[in-house]
Amino acid sequence: MQGSLANFAGGLLIILFKPLRVGDYIQTQGESGTVAAIFIFSTKIITPSNQSVYIPNGALSNGIIRNFSKEIQRRTDITLSVNHNSELHQVKSIIADVIKADKRIQSDPEPLILIKDMTSEAILISVLAWTSNAEFGLVVSDFYENTKKAFKHNHISIPAFSRVNYH
Repeated sequence: MQGSLANFAGGLLIILFKPLRVGDYIQTQGESGTVAAIFIFSTKIITPSNQSVYIPNGALSNGIIRNFSKEIQRRTDITLSVNHNSELHQVKSIIADVIKADKRIQSDPEPLILIKDMTSEAILISVLAWTSNAEFGLVVSDFYENTKKAFKHNHISIPAFSRVNYH
């Protein structure tokens, strides 16, 4: 009975405060997916592999919910790696050109290209740029593709390993 009351109260909190809505893409309780339905005791999400997952509203309302759809804009947090023999000024310039060529990447706030780390294997470069949430996935994919082409054209080599992180 206590669990059912917690789930009922959680459902009411979700309905009242709207931290998520049907159609939002969320991550919570170790699961990610699109909210398909919000019931009084549970919330149904559909995972990217088309599985239905039902999360008790008590756990949902008391846990962390990462809602990727809530905001209009989203910032990339892309980490690129280049070999130590790369000229950093040239690398940053190439990345800036790739950013400028993509009209979906916003100029305000200004994109940032930062040296993130220098490991024994590579120099890690962080690219922070804003785009619309709706186009985020395509922008990131196109950015990787266009950067790889530009690096190849300019003889910038990347390490054999790949260390990627974006949110």
